[in-house]
Amino acid sequence: MKSGVLNNKPFLYLTEFFAGMSVMAVELGASRLLAPYFSSSQIVWTIIIGTIMIAMALGNIYGGRSADKDPSPDRLYRRIVIAALWIAAIPLLYLPLTPISL
Repeated sequence: MKSGVLNNKPFLYLTEFFAGMSVMAVELGASRLLAPYFSSSQIVWTIIIGTIMIAMALGNIYGGRSADKDPSPDRLYRRIVIAALWIAAIPLLYLPLTPISL
C-alpha cells in the first residue's frame, strides 16, 4: 500500500523543483568560491557544471535503484536532509581547507 506522500504527486514535484533550485544555487556558490583562485572563465564553469552533472547522474542511478527496492518517501527526505547538511557545511569548511593567499 502506498504512502500518502507517494500518492500526492504535486508534493513530489515541488520537492524536485526545490531540489533543482538548490543544485543551481550550489553551482553559483561554487563559482563564487573558486573565482578568487581560478577566475570565472568558461573552463571553470564547464568543470563546475560537468562535475555536478556527473554527481547527479551517479546519484540518480543509486537513488533509482534504492527507490526500486524500497519506495519509501522517508528515505528520500532523509537523503535530502543529509545533502542539505553537507551543503550547509560548505561555508564552515571552506576557509580551513583553502590556502590563504595574500
